Amino acid sequence: MKMTLKLALVLAAAMAAFSAHAGNGFLFNMKVDKGRPTGGLAELRAADGRFFRIQGVPISSPAIDWNCSVLGLGSPINLSHIDVRISGSRTFAFPITMMLFDHIAQRWVEVGDVTLPTSGLGEFFFRDRRAPERFVSSNGVAKLRFVSRLNLTMVVDRITVKTVHN
Repeated sequence: MKMTLKLALVLAAAMAAFSAHAGNGFLFNMKVDKGRPTGGLAELRAADGRFFRIQGVPISSPAIDWNCSVLGLGSPINLSHIDVRISGSRTFAFPITMMLFDHIAQRWVEVGDVTLPTSGLGEFFFRDRRAPERFVSSNGVAKLRFVSRLNLTMVVDRITVKTVHN
């Protein structure tokens, strides 16, 4: 009886792990449309104190507008939610809008404002449960975009994106 119960518990745990798996994304591309960047993908991939900075250029264009792509998130089918975590800061309390690319509508969708501290490092967390499958392509890629229309510097130590499937 004890072996049957142990086997049942092991099988239940294995099935639970299999049915609700997570896809941890890997940043593989970045593009800056507005702003002056310092650093690149290597600075965005690890919380190691090496920062990616993007600064608005006050005279020509005080705005920042940059995006990055993440692969390895798995299929959008049976997606429970998508999580985005950003470790960093900003120089002023001006809004930084985060957008995700909707692969069905083929357009950027505003999902919220990134609220990072103006001194020291902090963490911003976003979770989408409404329609996460729209933001992951059929080959497991998600695209994030960050925009501010005001003059500030965004400092990022790490960005992580994770998906959880049912």
